[in-house]
Amino acid sequence: MNKRSILLSASILLLMGPGFATAQELSKTDSSSETSQAADATTSESSSTESSTIDWAPAEAALKEKLEAKELNQLFSSEGLVEDLSKDNIDYKINGYALYEATEFSKDFSIQFGDQTDKGGILLVDVTVKNNSDKPVSTGVNGHAEITGIDTYFTDNSDIMSDDLSWFRKTMDAQNVLEPNQEFHGIMAIAIKPDALEKAKENGIINFETHYINEKDSTDPTTEIIKPKLIQLATSSQGQEAATAAKSFYEDKATSDNMGTKTMIKEYSKPQTDTFEDIDVTINGTQIVDFEPNEEEAARFENFKDGTVLVTSDVVIKNNSEKELQFGTTSGKLTLNDSVYMLNEGMLQHSTTETLKPGEEKQMYLVFAMSKDDYELYKDRSFVIQVNLYDKEFATINTGDELSFTIQ
Repeated sequence: MNKRSILLSASILLLMGPGFATAQELSKTDSSSETSQAADATTSESSSTESSTIDWAPAEAALKEKLEAKELNQLFSSEGLVEDLSKDNIDYKINGYALYEATEFSKDFSIQFGDQTDKGGILLVDVTVKNNSDKPVSTGVNGHAEITGIDTYFTDNSDIMSDDLSWFRKTMDAQNVLEPNQEFHGIMAIAIKPDALEKAKENGIINFETHYINEKDSTDPTTEIIKPKLIQLATSSQGQEAATAAKSFYEDKATSDNMGTKTMIKEYSKPQTDTFEDIDVTINGTQIVDFEPNEEEAARFENFKDGTVLVTSDVVIKNNSEKELQFGTTSGKLTLNDSVYMLNEGMLQHSTTETLKPGEEKQMYLVFAMSKDDYELYKDRSFVIQVNLYDKEFATINTGDELSFTIQ
């Protein structure tokens, strides 16, 4: 008897509405009102078990002078280099970060901290970018912090940092252009409202999106030399442990956006490559994880009453053909036991409008979601992933069983 294919419609198209609430940039205020003598401010030791390798004293002094805060307490600081994004003769490093809590500061900064002056958070991020190429490049202005459970995002604010240290001021003065052999080194100073600060401490993690580096005067994402990346900055020792653990998982949106907790069930790391019409598709590996969404994301997975299992594949596509592909629309189908199938979940993948030109190679993650009950039913059966490619006109290139990979 022929087996009947069934589409698991409980896929996260159930994810009720858009993936995230609309992010809003914090307003900046003019700090030109009358300046009073700075009040005494104290700085406590970092609560991190490891001290930062960066001397934060100059930045702390600048914060004290700007905010006129009664107290300035360091809550957590990083240890060593946080992230190295260097690529193609561009050195780009997140050298370190520190999180502070300020109390009873000047009314000049009430807007940045939610229309009050009793308490606020400040995230300092030390950034270095050096252009070792022979062409000028542009530095993006999109670096910001996100906190799970808070609908707004928080951006660099030059008003609360001295001009000689401010990343924002240095890049703006240069019109965001980095000439050959030029280096920008500065500190991003991000003001955080009290409710968001408490949430960041509760979560143990702040998500930080880095700047892009692009060709001079270009805002076209397809010409970006270094793309923005969302990285996790711990705000406590527990958060540090979670951020470290997250590095063992593929960086789909469930991981990068800190949507919940992953627990590895199985991992397949043997690469498989198939070719169709001179296009090489490689699945470098697949992770099957038990996923427990956090409180803010739980409603998106509520149809999975007995729990959620995610299947994420690391996919690389190399275009050896003469036609351009719509890389951003690449999709997949996961078939279990030759009978039950589900489509990939775009809401758990990083969206892009990029194309894949002849000769180019790019990497992505395909993510599939199922109920834990379904996984238990089929966990010892076959798992086959088919990758679907699209041309520049969004037409499907492979229409049969081509580019199918047996995972187990």
